[in-house]
Amino acid sequence: PLTDSPYTTGTVPTDVNSYWLVNLTTNYNIDSFGTFRVLKYNIYYSNGTAQFENCFSVLKEFTFTEELRIASASATPCSKISNDVFITASGIGPFTYKITLKDGVPFYIDNGASNIFTNLAPGIYNFQLEDACGNIANRLLDITTLSEPVIESDNLCEGRIGQLSVPAISFLNYRWWKAPDTTVILSTLNVLDLNPFSNVTSPGTYYVRIYSTSDLSCIDLTLSFVVPVIPSANAGQDGMMTICGNGNTIDLFSILGAPYDSGGVWEEISSSGALSGSTWSPSGILYGTYIFKYIAGNECGIDDEALVTILLNANPVDPVINTSPNFCNNTAIHLLVDSIPEALYQWSGPNGFISAEQNPIIENSSASNNGMYTVTATVNGCASTATLLLTLQPKPEFIIVPSCINNVYTLSILPNQNSFEVENASYSWTGPNAFTSTDNAIQITGLGHGVYEVTVSDAAGCLATNSISVVETICSVPNVITPNNDNNNDYFDLTSLNVSRIEIYSRWGRLVYEQNNYTNQWYGQNMRGKELPDSTYYYILYFNSGPEKQGWIFKTTKH
Repeated sequence: PLTDSPYTTGTVPTDVNSYWLVNLTTNYNIDSFGTFRVLKYNIYYSNGTAQFENCFSVLKEFTFTEELRIASASATPCSKISNDVFITASGIGPFTYKITLKDGVPFYIDNGASNIFTNLAPGIYNFQLEDACGNIANRLLDITTLSEPVIESDNLCEGRIGQLSVPAISFLNYRWWKAPDTTVILSTLNVLDLNPFSNVTSPGTYYVRIYSTSDLSCIDLTLSFVVPVIPSANAGQDGMMTICGNGNTIDLFSILGAPYDSGGVWEEISSSGALSGSTWSPSGILYGTYIFKYIAGNECGIDDEALVTILLNANPVDPVINTSPNFCNNTAIHLLVDSIPEALYQWSGPNGFISAEQNPIIENSSASNNGMYTVTATVNGCASTATLLLTLQPKPEFIIVPSCINNVYTLSILPNQNSFEVENASYSWTGPNAFTSTDNAIQITGLGHGVYEVTVSDAAGCLATNSISVVETICSVPNVITPNNDNNNDYFDLTSLNVSRIEIYSRWGRLVYEQNNYTNQWYGQNMRGKELPDSTYYYILYFNSGPEKQGWIFKTTKH
């Protein structure tokens, strides 16, 4: 009401529409009545420009009507049995101050124009206020419940002029110091300036002695106040997250690096338009990079900022595995997957298998490689997967069995422990003089001596190869030998007949040679290794199985 110019809420006060108050002091001569509002506002600066938004707060609203009344009172004990009481009056002065009752019975003190009552014993008093017009206001006060003065703080902000203060009373004295040094007096006013406030040097315990040197009051008390370190605003650490596909709503605090102050404000630097408070919904948003700023401020209006970056990327297509689910033991496993542009690959599988190659190879596979294989393709931090259940088949195991069947020299395939079905397998034989065959059992009577090799492919496509060295392909017992060292028919060769023992006799019936486990050792010599004369000799053959055989053989060195 002092200015008669209305103040617009949310604007900066001016001398035209407001009355400036000096903080922490008594502001006199507000000669007006009506409705008052005490407004506080802070100014903060961003890039050198003053900003006022959201910095206004109303401390108090009240109506002053010139009504005579006791507005407030406070008490200070002088001892356990004595108090000084300060009365604050409202109305048009001058005033006369009195006490008319104590604890409900008459009790009279005329204090004249002084609003300070001294040496009051504990009790409930009726204080009476009278103005120049004879108007009277009464108020009952229990002086034992009245609060003592306290130290108030203001503007304890780094680099600013901070203040500690107590109520200003004209007849009282003040002495300020900071612990532990009681000899350095920092101020003798009711206000102590901390100019400038520093979080390094200012925090600590401060004391003020409030005392009277006159007979007006017995007051002599010391108050303390701990000035803390004022924490700086902390918006946390910058954070980043990759989101794949249009997913669920995200709380940006979950990405921000802790610790951080709560109660700050989020704003989007990008332009998705999907931010609400601290949550952001990527549903239906175009893929790209989105940036958000978190602004945290402390009680001094000093801000800190941190950024959260979200990379919203599409999920890559699922990888396609082109590897057969079946492999053969002891072979190399080739894991093949289609190429995806810019993808990084990661394989995992049984037996601790991992690989970052697109198409890895597992050498010398075994049964431990059976199981589920997973490949992950990652593009721009987003991944898709595919799996393959791999079953390793045992390779065919077999031996080649030479035998004479109906006097025909035959090589047959015999599986080990039924490792494959003979009738469902395929065969590929090679041998001397460009011999080839695709039969299981081959007949090679009279064919070349040497190595015969066969590759067996079972029903699962698994391959195995084996070979045998054949030194004789004749199954019948020869009837002539010509030991003349021409490497042709030099020995009585019975290699393929499984002979367990041979006995050779002259035509007169005398035993001239014998040998157990015979193959092809006789070339016409006697038991002492001397050459026998050319002649007809008789033999008895004992076999590993079957009946014995007798016959004759002619030995001649001519050919």
